[in-house]
Amino acid sequence: MLVVGLMSGTSLDGVDAVLVEFCGSGVADVSWSVRAFCTVPYTPEQRAEIHGAILRGGPAELCALHARL
Repeated sequence: MLVVGLMSGTSLDGVDAVLVEFCGSGVADVSWSVRAFCTVPYTPEQRAEIHGAILRGGPAELCALHARL
């Protein structure tokens, strides 16, 4: 099974993405390996917008920002 994980940390540097392959048929024999990884950095404008939205904390602004990113 291939799984994509996405994360944007508190450092406001960008979005990290990883593609992980899981193999096995149960908890006792599961193995995994990282197939690919990348970071997509935020632009300075995106970073400023995210930081401002965090400081203001308005749910409408955060939801709109989420959709744009």
